[in-house]
Amino acid sequence: MADAPDGFFLRDLLFFGTSLSPSTVVSKGAVWELPDLSSADPGTHEAYYEGLRVFFRSLTPDQAVQFQWRVDSDYHDALETYRQKTDELCGPGREWCRAARTMRYERANAMMHAGMLRRERLEVYLSRKCSTVPSGGLKGEDQIISFLDQQSKLLGQQLEGAAAHMPGGRVRVMDDLEHYASYRRFLNPSSHIFGEERYQGFDANASILSQCVSCDSIGIKTREENSVVFKYDGCYHQILVIKRWPQATHWGMIWKLTGAL
Repeated sequence: MADAPDGFFLRDLLFFGTSLSPSTVVSKGAVWELPDLSSADPGTHEAYYEGLRVFFRSLTPDQAVQFQWRVDSDYHDALETYRQKTDELCGPGREWCRAARTMRYERANAMMHAGMLRRERLEVYLSRKCSTVPSGGLKGEDQIISFLDQQSKLLGQQLEGAAAHMPGGRVRVMDDLEHYASYRRFLNPSSHIFGEERYQGFDANASILSQCVSCDSIGIKTREENSVVFKYDGCYHQILVIKRWPQATHWGMIWKLTGAL
């Protein structure tokens, strides 16, 4: 991981580098909560294909997008909401209701911490070069903060705008703490970190990699599919890079592309 780009969690952005220049890259992440489309009708498939097409076409030459998909067992927020509802609904005279709901909560909570539950997550990072920064740089801290806040707002709006074209989809833009939790969880998949513990250890003055990377990666070439993957924190990862999109596409291509790995 020595050659991985490093930076800081800054102004609700991932700021890669140590100074602001036209070549500096900033990035913003968002959680995309999308329904399962495996059994969706062709009209819904077409709507999502069109939504992704509009999103990709909104990217400028100095932008790039990264989709991080993973599986974990984190149902902490949903379980805590269930526990709070139990306290609200099961007052005096409803002891049986409280006992039944508490039993379900404790069983699911134990399975979550044991890694026995499954939850798919899709997090999207939109990056861009700060090409509009003058070659001589910006003058003064106020100008730099104003520029970064503007980039954070514009990238967030671009990520949120994608949800308007995806029926049933929701987008939640991240702040510094959520960026930290996302990176830490993605780079340490074998650790089960839930709730407020996700944000422990955050240091705005420390670099991204120093806070989130705790082990080395190993590159592996598979014999069966003749492809290259890397093993990190005891789990297999794979990266697919697309540098140019074909002129003519259809939604079936995306399914084959993402299902090939």
